[in-house]
Amino acid sequence: MLAQRKKRDISIEEAMKKYYQEVHPVGEVMSDNQLAYRVRVLKGFLKEDVPLNMIDDFRELLQGD
Repeated sequence: MLAQRKKRDISIEEAMKKYYQEVHPVGEVMSDNQLAYRVRVLKGFLKEDVPLNMIDDFRELLQGD
């Protein structure tokens, strides 16, 4: 299961890198791990039918202190 998650994370990271290279200006950076984590969190919320506009309500919990 861990190997499968790592493989999925790598493909997510590759897709996000390509997106960021095309859309974001040079100098904006986010770690690959952070990108993969954010996508996993988003997928988890969507899987549980949490509307996207409500995810901001969880910001404090997700960002920590």
